[in-house]
Amino acid sequence: MSSRGALAVCLAALGAGLSLTVVPGVYTLDENNYLASLVGLRHGGFGLPGTAELPPSHELYWFDPLPRARGTAVVPVSSAVPPLYAPVALPFSLLGWRGLVGLNTLCFLAATIAVFALARRHATAPHTPWLAAGAFALGAFNLDYAQGVWPHMLAVALAAWAFYFGSRARDSSSVIEAALAGALAGLSTGVRYQNLVFAALLGAGLALLARRRLRTSLAFAASLGLLVLALSGLNRARLGTWNPIAKGQSYAELSALGSIAQPSSGGGRALALLEPLHVLWAKVVDFTAHPPIVGEPQGPVPEGQKAHWGWEPDALGAFGRHGAVKKAWLQSCPWVLISLLALGWAWHPRARLKDGPRRELRASSFVVAGMLGLFAAAGFARWDGLCFNQRYFLELMPLVACAAALAVERFRLPTGALLRGLALGAVLALPVLFAEPGSFMRTTLLMKAPLALALAGAATWVLSLRGRLGGSAAITVLGAGLSWALVVHLGDDLPATRRLRSYNLVQTSLLAEALPPRAALLAFGPSKDPAGPLLLERDLVIADPRVDGGETAPALIRAMLEARRPVYLDMARFPPGLAAKLGEGLSVTVAVPGRDPILRLAAQ
Repeated sequence: MSSRGALAVCLAALGAGLSLTVVPGVYTLDENNYLASLVGLRHGGFGLPGTAELPPSHELYWFDPLPRARGTAVVPVSSAVPPLYAPVALPFSLLGWRGLVGLNTLCFLAATIAVFALARRHATAPHTPWLAAGAFALGAFNLDYAQGVWPHMLAVALAAWAFYFGSRARDSSSVIEAALAGALAGLSTGVRYQNLVFAALLGAGLALLARRRLRTSLAFAASLGLLVLALSGLNRARLGTWNPIAKGQSYAELSALGSIAQPSSGGGRALALLEPLHVLWAKVVDFTAHPPIVGEPQGPVPEGQKAHWGWEPDALGAFGRHGAVKKAWLQSCPWVLISLLALGWAWHPRARLKDGPRRELRASSFVVAGMLGLFAAAGFARWDGLCFNQRYFLELMPLVACAAALAVERFRLPTGALLRGLALGAVLALPVLFAEPGSFMRTTLLMKAPLALALAGAATWVLSLRGRLGGSAAITVLGAGLSWALVVHLGDDLPATRRLRSYNLVQTSLLAEALPPRAALLAFGPSKDPAGPLLLERDLVIADPRVDGGETAPALIRAMLEARRPVYLDMARFPPGLAAKLGEGLSVTVAVPGRDPILRLAAQ
């Protein structure tokens, strides 16, 4: 069987396994935010159906992580996520929530193919593209996002193929390939705005490293520019701004209104100047160095709940949620340190590299260094929310996977050494996963053991390059880092994600039984998240009174009842006093009994 055929069989098996094990429940508010943009498009516009007939209220921005940042509330309400996800996802939405997950699963497989093809372009050993593809598909934290709705894998696939065609254009000077790279980079930007920086750095690689720089750079810039102009036009229609990467307000204002990381006190200006280095250390090396995340509550807080929300570090400095621990990049993927060293090594004048791999690694180094610099400069205020790995670095994973494979290509790849490394990593990781979540041993090992693996991998790689160690030592430690990443991802990250998805799936099912095809639902805070998937099949209006403390909820309820839209109140997390206020003068009946009943409100 050819290598392409073998890759197709492997990816088909992996894709089938991912699809069969999907938990089709919502995970995070961001998924509903993208879903809201899709629902608007399905109804021929940007706004959510049913909201145009209501009085303006920030409570209707239930899907937005920062509804208060939207300025003056307008109706119909619309999502401010990047606008190109919705048209791509539209045909997949015909299959419901699972169809939207399927889009990301397919994009994960497409990104893996791009990694294989990219590594194969300059590989001199047959194992190099397989090692790169394996590192990306199994040795990273992509599986979590391949089973979700938020479109990270869509953005990664577009960025990976953009880099692939940019790589071809650097060598061939093909205008068509350069233009295709720019178009794909622009599409990726329209799914995740941060990829505009990725696109600019990819263009810089063409301008500095291509054989015919002017023609390829112009073709790339022209196609990218057309996509950026399209984003500007869409944002003008949606949000009233020509800014192609706008979310309603500037990123500085959004950071000020959102989750704020409080750095250590003291140090003044000197500390502020050193903050980018602190950010890099916390997000790339050791997340226990990250300061606490504290955000302001949106409205009243139910009795017994804290007056803030966020991730607080434990006694060891680790941040945990749902039984999993938040990790820095090397704590998730210790093998990435070899990749980072290889990207720097490519610039060494004495590095024994052929022109192709040298140019490839140098072009990758522009993107990796630039993206890391972007988030270092953004400071701790740029917070990536509910995730257990560094999701802002996902687009870098194809590049570092190829870099790792090229870094060890000069060594002979003995099967025994690789298998010993894979076994070693699994042996080190399995005891961690059997320890009690939150325990001193488990947390310490999750935070510190991968850093030891990263240092060991870097040391053996450098010594092997200098001839002081055999290449099998570097291969063994690299294999250990890869298997550590896989086992911890399967045993720590994915179970925590699946627990939350499973819980929300049950709540979605309960709401589906309680609500008629046309209805309105008021739910407090996170309780409204499970209602999001119902928008794909029902005429449902959702409001979150937590946003403004219920100030505009009575007017919304009156307007919805006047429009003959049945109104329901989900009592989970709802402050009893506020619920009583909203029910004044109305007939209140129990639609679904239980500890947190669902009430129906009707005119008397």
